[in-house]
Amino acid sequence: MKSERDEAIEDYIEDWYWDWDAESHKLAYQTADFLFEFMDDLEENSGLAENTKRKHFDNCWIIGSLICRVGDYSKFSLDIFSHPPFQLYEFTEKFWNTEYQVRAYNSTCNKLKKYAQKKMDLASKK
Repeated sequence: MKSERDEAIEDYIEDWYWDWDAESHKLAYQTADFLFEFMDDLEENSGLAENTKRKHFDNCWIIGSLICRVGDYSKFSLDIFSHPPFQLYEFTEKFWNTEYQVRAYNSTCNKLKKYAQKKMDLASKK
């Protein structure tokens, strides 16, 4: 039986992978799981305004989608988030191409990089 979180992740990633490819589902699931952790951290610890958090949350879905669908990744790794902005060309071609939206997208990418680095640092200290 799946937990609420598992079901939420499955709903979140339904357009990110191809059913016939178990590896693409695994990449999508692990990417979304990381993004959910990031969003939980923003919700609990950032002190950001609700509109700002909502923009980051929207960008997380786009980032996950682009990483899984057009990124050249076969397996999940925190290293995926080490070189922002992620798939910026595809973002501007498929989603938004205004200065405001690109700036907001870059901000989310940079926050994800810092969060991934923090997670990698914690993992290396274990």
